[in-house]
Amino acid sequence: MKKSLLLLFLSLSLNVYSLPKIINKGNSNEKSIALTFDDGPNSSSMLSLLDLLKEYNIKATFFVIGQEVEPHKKALKRAFDEGHEIANHSYTHPNFAKLDEKTLEFELEGTNNAVFKVIGKKPKIYRAPYGVFTRSLKTASTLNLTPVMWNLDTLDWSSKTTSQSVIQHIKENVKKNDIILMHTLAKSYKSYEVLKILIPYLIKEGYTFKTVSQITNKDAYYSNHETEKPLKNLLEPSLELNHKINQNEKHLQETINIDFTPYDSIGSFSQLEGDIII
Repeated sequence: MKKSLLLLFLSLSLNVYSLPKIINKGNSNEKSIALTFDDGPNSSSMLSLLDLLKEYNIKATFFVIGQEVEPHKKALKRAFDEGHEIANHSYTHPNFAKLDEKTLEFELEGTNNAVFKVIGKKPKIYRAPYGVFTRSLKTASTLNLTPVMWNLDTLDWSSKTTSQSVIQHIKENVKKNDIILMHTLAKSYKSYEVLKILIPYLIKEGYTFKTVSQITNKDAYYSNHETEKPLKNLLEPSLELNHKINQNEKHLQETINIDFTPYDSIGSFSQLEGDIII
């Protein structure tokens, strides 16, 4: 009996420790940071950001939503062609804690398939919506995906922040190996106005800019020789999945209307850690 319990404990322990580690900062030896942009692609604010990044020859990482890829494929293709990194941010931007394994597979692999159709590459890096990686780590392990968080949240989406307050927050808190969270969803998210001021400041302070794969030494995309098991009819989900996707979209709209207090611990890696590792 004791032997059986010991074997069960070891089995459970191995299952827990085989889950991929969530990365929330870089490990570069240089004074580098990574700019990351969630919730694209889109054809308005993202194009302005690409113009600005091109002006300074900066490469960033765009965590994209699968259902937005086809409608905005020109913006996505331009980002990729100009050397930016494309990463996975789910297909419908749901709360992963509320999804079953089959739906999680759809969210992650469906996005990769959508991206592949546009750029010919499938991302190996993903970020869970709202930073809630709950339940997705097992799926990520199966798909050989690397989970990447952030450690400096600009809260550029919040109505309680201004461009100036975001700039000041980054100036006061930025440090080597930071992975910085921003957004491309709408011009009101302040990313463009903020970076017009911040990029020359950060360059003057001696920072260089890297993509997530560069700053973490992880692969950005599946290599050509890697074999991937595609999900059957992945981009044509069942009625059950369609219902769940519609519910997720409703949840997203409800969540967007929530304002968090700027620059408190909400959204930080330490605050979310309990949810992330469950």
